[in-house]
Amino acid sequence: MIFYFLPLSFFFLKKNKQEIGKGYLFSMTPAYAWISRVFLAVWTVGMILFFLGVFCRWLMLRRREQDLIPCDEDTVRQFREIYQKLGGKGERLALYQSYRFEVPCVTGIFRPRVILPMRKYTIEELQVIFTHEITHYRQKDLLLKWVSLIMVGIHFFNPLAWMLYRNVRRWSEYACDFRACDKAGGFKNYFGVIAEIAVCDSGDVMASQLTEDKNELEERIKRMVKNRKAKHCRRWAAVLLSGVAFIVSSVSVYGATLASAKGYVYLYHLTEQVIEVEPVEPVFYEEFEETGYAEGITVKTGEVNLLNRAFSEISNWSVGSGESMETESFYCNKGESITVIMDILPENVEVKIGVIDANSVKNYIMAKGKSVYHEFSVSATGTYKVFVENQSKSSVTVDGVYRVH
Repeated sequence: MIFYFLPLSFFFLKKNKQEIGKGYLFSMTPAYAWISRVFLAVWTVGMILFFLGVFCRWLMLRRREQDLIPCDEDTVRQFREIYQKLGGKGERLALYQSYRFEVPCVTGIFRPRVILPMRKYTIEELQVIFTHEITHYRQKDLLLKWVSLIMVGIHFFNPLAWMLYRNVRRWSEYACDFRACDKAGGFKNYFGVIAEIAVCDSGDVMASQLTEDKNELEERIKRMVKNRKAKHCRRWAAVLLSGVAFIVSSVSVYGATLASAKGYVYLYHLTEQVIEVEPVEPVFYEEFEETGYAEGITVKTGEVNLLNRAFSEISNWSVGSGESMETESFYCNKGESITVIMDILPENVEVKIGVIDANSVKNYIMAKGKSVYHEFSVSATGTYKVFVENQSKSSVTVDGVYRVH
């Protein structure tokens, strides 16, 4: 459940998006953006409806708890004795009776209480009931159920989350039976008492009940018989098996993560827009190379609009005197090219236009005016930025696009 709340595969993709997705992972096309907004709306509405249903059921449980009645002294004394034998301390866990509950259960995280239906019980029956419910409390099963319920609310669209939630509820009962059975008089007495108590399928997810339905009780008995016959695993063997299971599951999740990333990039290319660019009369510029920026140059990051897989738009960059404006980093392979097409206003101000790699090595041209066009070759695979550096005494406004191809 922890990994449902901490999507490490997402952070792995974010960190390695340049290498895994060739720079296109998490990029958006108009179609992708529209689909994302639809999914966000559906997810938000679904999650709100889910938690609204949970809240209503919680209110119903609270109303049922308003008519709780204290138990008699003998019952409370037996309850406290069993509580202490099972390792409980203090009197935080309370005991009540109620006409509005059909099955014994334990409720509440901050104010935990065991609730008995209003009927007469033998000492043997109370021994089983108290041992079972106190074991649930000691295992913190209610807290686990609430956490798993929140997980399902967030991932309500994922059938695996619902499967995990059902397994959490089922295995909390198996673990409780395994721990409580021998302490409550043995197998026959334990399940005999549970079978004799009226079974009511209330489906209350807010409480840990003695039992919910006949099918669930039958499965618990079968599981208990199987567990009692099974050979106990040594601690070191259990740790080793858990480690192997963790490694195998991690490899499968890694493979699924890479597959989902490739699927995202495939759909991105499938929905990208093709932009026609008017041919520009070629002007040949001399290309220069230097490392880093001159002293006194202020470096800023400019806003860029991703138009599609190839083209990114630079819109209305204002580059002041002694400033350099850069794009965000993008990924290029060796042998590719970065083509820059720009308009610089005023037309008489000359600026540096070029690309800078991860090692701060700059390749640039000196250009001015409209329709500046130049193609920079990429000599090494890595991340690059397009920059405009203004060393004149006047501010300039820059518009244009750059293309990776």
